[in-house]
Amino acid sequence: MARRKTAAARRREALTQKKIEKRNVPYTSDWDDILEKQLEKIGYAGGYMALASCDSTNNFLKSCSQGMIAQEAEQAGNGVLKPPTFDDNPDEWLNRFFLPETLPFVVTSEEQTAGRGRQNNTWWTGQGTLALSMLLDAKQHNLSPQTSAQLSLGIGYATMRALRLIVEEILSQAPDKAEISVSNIEIRWPNDVYINDRKITGILIEAPNMHHIVIGIGVNTNNTAAEAPEEIRDKIATLSDVLGQKIDQHRFIFLLCREIMAVLQYFPLQLPQLIEQVEQNLYQVGKIVNISRENEIIVGECLGLNTDGSLRVLTESGEKSVVSGVTI
Repeated sequence: MARRKTAAARRREALTQKKIEKRNVPYTSDWDDILEKQLEKIGYAGGYMALASCDSTNNFLKSCSQGMIAQEAEQAGNGVLKPPTFDDNPDEWLNRFFLPETLPFVVTSEEQTAGRGRQNNTWWTGQGTLALSMLLDAKQHNLSPQTSAQLSLGIGYATMRALRLIVEEILSQAPDKAEISVSNIEIRWPNDVYINDRKITGILIEAPNMHHIVIGIGVNTNNTAAEAPEEIRDKIATLSDVLGQKIDQHRFIFLLCREIMAVLQYFPLQLPQLIEQVEQNLYQVGKIVNISRENEIIVGECLGLNTDGSLRVLTESGEKSVVSGVTI
C-alpha cells in the first residue's frame, strides 16, 4: 500500500512544479528537503518553505492564515472543499495548501521588498540577511494578545540563544577568527537582540486573528553593514562582519527554530522563569534608558524586569514600570 502523502509533501510537490510568479515569490528548494525533515523532528508539522522574494514574510503568512480560516469556514458550511486552479487564483490556490494540522510552519525569504518592524518602521534587508517568519496555532501554544509582550521577550531570548550557539560552534573551530564573546550577545527590551552594543535582530509579533500568531524575525547574518543605509550603518552589526566569515544559514535556521520551540513550553505556567532568564541577559540593566510611551518620554536607570516582563526604570520621581514603549 502506498503511503499517504502529508499536506506538507503535497504542497512541496505542487510548488516545485510551478513558480508563483503572480505573487513574485518563486519557490526555491536548495536545502528544503533536509531542513524540512529536521524541523519536523522538533515539532514543525508544516515543515519549511524558502522563498526567493516577497514583500514581507509576515505578510505572506498572514495571507496564508486568512486562507486557512476561509477553508475551515467552507468545510464547516458544506463539508466539501473545491480549491480553485492555480491559473484562476494563484493566491487562493497557495493558501489552500496550509491546513490546520500543518502548524507550526516556517517560511524564509532571501529578499524582502517591504520588510518592517514595530511602529511601522522599515527593516533593512541586505543581501544575506535572514528573514524568517513562523505561523503558530495560538490555542496549541497557549498564546493570546495578553501574552504578546512576554512572547516578544521570549523570542528575543530564543534568538540570543541561537546566535550564541552558532558563534560558539564557529569559534570552537577557529578561535582566532574574531574578538567576540557570547556574553556580548544580549536581549534589548522590548524586542531586539544586540551584539557588541549594536542591533543584530529585530522581532515583530502579530496576531492576524484569534486563531493564529505570526512571529517575524530579522537577523543580520550573512549581510554586511557596509551596504546598509548610511543612517543606520553605525547602529547595526552582522554576524559575517563580526566573525569575519559567512555562517551556515541552514544550521542557524534549525538552531533558531529549536530554541523557539523550547521557549513556547513556558506558556503560560512558567512565564516567571522565562522572564527571570531574560532579565539575566538584559542589555539595558544598569544603563540609562529613554523610552517613548504615550506622548511622554521616560528617562532613568534600568533596574531590570518585573515578573510580567515590564521594564523597571528608576526615574527622578521614583521607580516606574514600563509595560510598552519604544526605546530611543
